[in-house]
Amino acid sequence: MMNGEGYKDEIIAICMPAQDTHPMKFTLALAMQLFELGRDGYTKILVIPGHSSVGAFRARNRIMKIISEVERERGWKVDWTFWVDSDMLFPSRAYQALRGHNKEIVGATYRRRSEPFELLGRPLEGTSGKVTIGNLAPSARLPTGLMLIKRSVFDRFKMPVWKVELGEDGVEDVLGEDGLFCAEALELGHEIWLDTQLTMLCKHIAVTELAAEADKAPQPQIIMPPGLIAA
Repeated sequence: MMNGEGYKDEIIAICMPAQDTHPMKFTLALAMQLFELGRDGYTKILVIPGHSSVGAFRARNRIMKIISEVERERGWKVDWTFWVDSDMLFPSRAYQALRGHNKEIVGATYRRRSEPFELLGRPLEGTSGKVTIGNLAPSARLPTGLMLIKRSVFDRFKMPVWKVELGEDGVEDVLGEDGLFCAEALELGHEIWLDTQLTMLCKHIAVTELAAEADKAPQPQIIMPPGLIAA
């Protein structure tokens, strides 16, 4: 929505679960995204980091708490939450691309940083899993490293919003906060959409350790596939 002066009325919270240090590529991507938002006339943008050393789900819940505090203190109501993990590389207009779909929950997918480097996510039951690049695809589960969620969606969730389930040994995750969020969203009647075009343009930043001996050095990892089949 545009106000009388030509500026965007919507309030955006850029939610950034962060590691100890940010890859320079991520920092530049975030800076360019903020530049493009400013150029488009957005004047109310919150950039909220959350530290991931205490667990990604705790970092996400801390971000939700900060959003609520800011809303209360300033009398605001955030319209959209844009979740970007600090190990993601994305186009400078990623927010605009996702916002343009006008969906409550929409995001991109990417490969896991560690072996077996599978493509994260799950297609909606009853679909083939094959998608056409450029179209939206209904999904049962998506990672939240690059996702746009309407703020009002969270109002219906059981607190805390972000949760994990642990295995019998109390350590290993059975289902992480991404999967549990998507499962609860579907139960509440929300739809989850995969932006296949943005998926082909974003990357998950992985770190490869190289040995001095050439024969022990691992082969470079291909982060994004030439085509896309939802996992």
